[in-house]
Amino acid sequence: AAVALRSEAFDGQAFSLTGPEALSYGEAAAVLSRHAGKEIRYAEVGDEEFQGMMRQAGLAEDYARHLVRL
Repeated sequence: AAVALRSEAFDGQAFSLTGPEALSYGEAAAVLSRHAGKEIRYAEVGDEEFQGMMRQAGLAEDYARHLVRL
């Protein structure tokens, strides 16, 4: 994991991370930043913006709406 965080090979990809304690997205970004040696930020987006991002990524409208509900 540490090698992956220090590489640009996985930039722009999302991963499900697990561990011994529940962290907020902001707290998780701070931990990742500390270990990666570069700033990683969590930016909250609203439902409409998220749906638009999913549509721009090529997802179907109904699937994008489903992801918003999740």
